Amino acid sequence: MEYSFILEKLGSFGTAIGLLLFIIHQMPKLSDSFGYIASRKLRVMEELVTSDNIDDAQKNLTRNSIAIENFRIQKGIRVNSIYARDALIKLEEESKGEINFRVIQKANSFLEFNNNELHVNLHKYSKLFKGFFSISYWILLSLVIVYVVVFIINPINGSLFEITTWLKMFSLLFMILALTASSFIFLNVVIEIESAEKIKKYIEQKEIKVTSDGVIPI
Repeated sequence: MEYSFILEKLGSFGTAIGLLLFIIHQMPKLSDSFGYIASRKLRVMEELVTSDNIDDAQKNLTRNSIAIENFRIQKGIRVNSIYARDALIKLEEESKGEINFRVIQKANSFLEFNNNELHVNLHKYSKLFKGFFSISYWILLSLVIVYVVVFIINPINGSLFEITTWLKMFSLLFMILALTASSFIFLNVVIEIESAEKIKKYIEQKEIKVTSDGVIPI
């Protein structure tokens, strides 16, 4: 009776939204679990630095690993070396925030650090890819809107005690979530390419070389 009352008052759309909000509410707990693992990893490395069981060379490597891990936690940017981290910091400082860490984070998959110099590696068809993913984003987002409108206009009828009602509800909810997630994945690719283009344009216009020692005019 209690569940029938919920379906009667909220409708299938309201019930589905409630399920969606419950899933979203649980996501921070999962994020906290990953945060705990990262913190534990840092504590172990910090203990190694003060340990007498490893030599100075290993301690220096551990200090660099700590700096790299802290940079990833604070800025959300993964780097392979302390020198790459220093180069990105120098770029952000030189640009006075025009190339901020948010832009760098988004462009990170296109950034390489070789021979003590930061390089932006964009494919020659990157503009074509950007256009394709941009169009795909809008198509998928339109489909999400269509599914939601159809769900509101033609709600799922049935008792919550019937498994078919739940199957229909979860199927539609899954479709909406899948399309929404896919659309934002495509949007993220577009933003990544645009961020890489912004960094590349800045370096070329300023005619500079970004290294771990600083930004050097060419």
